Formats: sequence, C-alpha cells, structure tokens
Amino acid sequence: VADAAIVLIFLSSGYFASRNCRREVYAALAENKPIETVIEADKDKGGATIVEMQAEIRRGSAAEAAGIPNADDVIARVFAREPIPWLRGHDYQVVSLKEIAMRVLRHLPYYVSNPSDLNRGLTLPGELSPFRFPSPGTTILVCDANEGALAVAEEVRATAHTSSSASTVWVEEAGAVLAADAAPPPGRVALLVYLNERAFTDPGGVVAATVRRAMDAGVPIALVHELEE
Repeated sequence: VADAAIVLIFLSSGYFASRNCRREVYAALAENKPIETVIEADKDKGGATIVEMQAEIRRGSAAEAAGIPNADDVIARVFAREPIPWLRGHDYQVVSLKEIAMRVLRHLPYYVSNPSDLNRGLTLPGELSPFRFPSPGTTILVCDANEGALAVAEEVRATAHTSSSASTVWVEEAGAVLAADAAPPPGRVALLVYLNERAFTDPGGVVAATVRRAMDAGVPIALVHELEE
C-alpha cells in the first residue's frame, strides 16, 4: 500500500468482515492514498448495496482496538466517490472496466499533469459505439402503469436531443398508440419496459397486457433492467 499510487477496492458482502481487508483499507487511510471503489452488482455473487456495506464497516470497526480509524472516517474515504458497479454482462462489463481504468489513470503522475489527455475517454475494440436514431425519428412508447419507464424514456429523449441535432425522439403513452383505431405515430416505434421486481405487479395487469399488445402488433420491445432495488 505504501508504494501504491492508488488503492482499488472491490466490495462484496463480507469484505469488511475480513480483518485483512480492513487492514488494507486502514493502511490506505494512514498513507493518505487515493481510494477508488468497485462494488459487486450481482446479488448471487455477493453483491450488496452501499447502505449494507456501510453497515458492515460499522460492525467491523466496533471490534477494532484503539487507534484504528473510526467507522465514519472509513466510510467518508471509501465512499468519497460513487462506487463503480461491477456489471457482468459483456457490453456492460466493458463499461465498468473503462470507468475503472479512467479512475486509475487520473491518479497516475503523467495524467495528473496532463488531464486533458483523458478528455476523449477510452475505447476498446468491439465495444458498442454511439449511434443516432434513424431519420425521421423514433417514438418511444411507455405504459403509465410501468412506474419508472417514463423517466428512462425522457432521459433517452433528452440525451438524443443534446447529443445530435439530427435526432428526433418522441415519447408517447402506449395505450393510446396501440389502440385498434389509433393513427400510427411518427418514425420508428418501440415499447420501453422498465424491469424491476414491481414491473408486472400493477393492479389489473396493465403492463403485461400492454406488452402482449405490442407483441401482437409487431412493435419492438426495449427492456431496461434495474440493477439496484
């Protein structure tokens, strides 16, 4: 730790229950080393929320001897920046790896002196690249009963409009558009479904019915899967 330019910590359930892992963090604090944190996102592989990890820090610190950094100090340093979620799907994992690399590079002496060299970010062979919505535009359908879907669709629309003046994206309520007598919306059409543990539990099964209607109409469905509940 004393010779490191940066300390990278991979957090999963049980990390702070390990005395050796806690010693690693305490050494980083004592040496005033930059700390960057990666957190497991998959619950089946030990994933935990930030709140759960902070509680684990407090439990581990309670058993330490005097002179060891207190829990509040450890939490403040370990979570000084938003942890990078470790995502395991290939394209998502590339995003995690790039963010880890960027954070590490920013602490290296050359890039501390030349930060503008990182302004364009990093690219990897075969990764997904930016694209524009096809002309004349795209209509994103959302179901009002699918809580959270509208916020995601509006974020996509806002990003498309700020990143490319040629992109036109509309957001419409799916029920009205998928009605039998409805006029077709402009451009290409896709239904956005926001998936979490409540996605298909709405009263009346409106979300499930909307998905079936979209499938019957041949409308593409874009699934957005929430990783943090």
